[in-house]
Amino acid sequence: SSSPSLISQTSHPTTTLFHLLFKVLSLLTYLFGSTFTRSFIFAFVLTTLLLAFDFWTVKNVTGRRMVGLRWWSVVDEAGKTQWMYESRDAPAPDADRRVFWWSTYGFVAAWIVLGFVALVKLNFNWLVLCGVAVALGVANVTGYHNCDRHSRERVGELW
Repeated sequence: SSSPSLISQTSHPTTTLFHLLFKVLSLLTYLFGSTFTRSFIFAFVLTTLLLAFDFWTVKNVTGRRMVGLRWWSVVDEAGKTQWMYESRDAPAPDADRRVFWWSTYGFVAAWIVLGFVALVKLNFNWLVLCGVAVALGVANVTGYHNCDRHSRERVGELW
């Protein structure tokens, strides 16, 4: 008998699929895009769009559904940025947490490695794309890390 897939073990399999889908597609497009097209611009734009889809999906959908966290920023009238955090009271299921956090941190790590390779190869066009990927990934990592910390502090205050 076959064991259930990691995605099917989560409480939101469709959400988890999309959480991973844009990450995988952006990496595959970066790695193999030149195999399917000779246009650097097309591969660059497609990868950037997939990165943007991933950022938006993680920030606005999968973080909330998989781990019960949500973050955003508001600029007040004085021009100061205020970070806002929301979390649900019940802890997220283990499978959801593992997939969310490992893939979120792993995605950034993968792009850092690819950026280092592009730098060593002096391939500055691709290095820019790696920079975009790292910036978007780090924004989500930072937002969710702070949100998770804020949530734990809030739960600690309740006890």
